Amino acid sequence: MDFCIKRDIFIKAIDDANKVIRSNTLNPLLSGIKLEANEKELTLTGSNGEIYIMRKVSTQIEEELTIMQGGSVVVSAKSLHQLIKKLPLEIHIQVDQNNRITIRSGEVKSHISGFDSSLFPSIPAEIAQEAITLEGKDLLQMVKQTTFAASNHENRPVLTSVHLSFQKESIRAVATDSHRLALREFSYKNHLQCSCNVPKTAFSLLAKVLSHETSPVKISIHDRSIVFEAGDLLVYSKLIEGHYPNVDQFIPKNAPTILSVNKLQLQEGIERACLFANEWKNHNIHLEVRKGDLHISSSSSDLGGIEEKQTLLSVDGEKECSVTLDGTFLIEALKAVEEEKIRIGISGSMRPIFIRPLDHEQVCHVLSPVRSH
Repeated sequence: MDFCIKRDIFIKAIDDANKVIRSNTLNPLLSGIKLEANEKELTLTGSNGEIYIMRKVSTQIEEELTIMQGGSVVVSAKSLHQLIKKLPLEIHIQVDQNNRITIRSGEVKSHISGFDSSLFPSIPAEIAQEAITLEGKDLLQMVKQTTFAASNHENRPVLTSVHLSFQKESIRAVATDSHRLALREFSYKNHLQCSCNVPKTAFSLLAKVLSHETSPVKISIHDRSIVFEAGDLLVYSKLIEGHYPNVDQFIPKNAPTILSVNKLQLQEGIERACLFANEWKNHNIHLEVRKGDLHISSSSSDLGGIEEKQTLLSVDGEKECSVTLDGTFLIEALKAVEEEKIRIGISGSMRPIFIRPLDHEQVCHVLSPVRSH
């Protein structure tokens, strides 16, 4: 293998492929990036065995990449990343028959020992059952507004996923850890009628590599996997098997008290209250509606306490109520809502609350209350 590539282009491709690689893996091949070149393109692939990220660089722009000879090799991701960042000019890479990699940049010449690429795990060959195309910004929004609510505990594997469901008129993503729930829905006419459980880790990685993508994203759904393709980027992930709970029964449709509030104002108040809630397991924040105002409070036996009053945009229904919530969960839910004005539905001190934008129903967050003692 023999190619020359622009330094900044190579660093970006390495960064993307490297995002999926685990530093503590026992398999040396999975600590490496597979480089594969042909006459048309250079492909960099990183994997942890469950998720693959592939970034392609095309030869169509001569200043970015020139391939003199095709081939493939696996190289330590850490070594390659650290070295390329410190090289000054265009990168020239050659690989011999013993997988010895020679890297030149200006007057700098270095060598890295590589691995046989035939031993690198390949993406399982599957025939796509269904495929659709979404705008990249819509998919990124869906990922950011739901993934954080999925569970981190493996005792119920299905809850460590984001549940994607495709209907004739909509696409919906839902995540829950059984204490909170995040839902994002888009109106979208499509031919799909199916659902799947995408690992939280895969969705989180997707957000990182899609953050600068403007291309539409093709989503291909297979029996056991899902593939996201955007321009020169491909993300493959195995799906999590299992029946996802019917979350609709947990989403309150209405509430005796509906508050309309400025989101940023509320978020800042919750953040202040969290400073005094660290001794509680759930960072207990107490919300109380009195005489048309919202009172936010928390206390600590060591630090003291805090209480503030916020003026609400409106209060519909019962004018007095209270609930204690996990402050961390509440902040994460508020950050996931992009709109400036929100509705909060409170049904009592021991009933879940819901948070929605003021002007539409396609975003919903549900939080279970916590005990205040």
